[in-house]
Amino acid sequence: AKKNQLLLEQVQKQMGDKVKILGSETGLHVLLEVNSPKSANTLVKEAKQVGIAMTPLHTYTSNPLSHGMLPVVIMGYGGIQPEQIQPAIELLQNIWFTDQLKNTV
Repeated sequence: AKKNQLLLEQVQKQMGDKVKILGSETGLHVLLEVNSPKSANTLVKEAKQVGIAMTPLHTYTSNPLSHGMLPVVIMGYGGIQPEQIQPAIELLQNIWFTDQLKNTV
C-alpha cells in the first residue's frame, strides 16, 4: 500500500493532468491514460529505453478504443523499491513530455 500511494503521489506531482490514473486499486500495477499524441506502443518503447517496464493496455483487450482515444499503459511496480519511484516517474515525465515541448517551440 505504501508503494502504491507513493507511486500515485509522484505521478500526480510530476505529470499532473498529462496522465490520468485509471486503475489505482489493481494490485501491483496501475493503468495510466496518457494525454499524448504518441501511441501506447511508443510510450512503452520510450519507457523501456530508460529501464522502466510497461505494457500497452490494448494487448489485453480486443477493443483498443475501449478507454477512449488516448493511449493507456500498464505500469507495474512490484519489483521497484520505494526510493526508486520518484526518479522513475521523473524519467517518464522527461522522456514522454519534454520532447513534445521541444517540438512545439
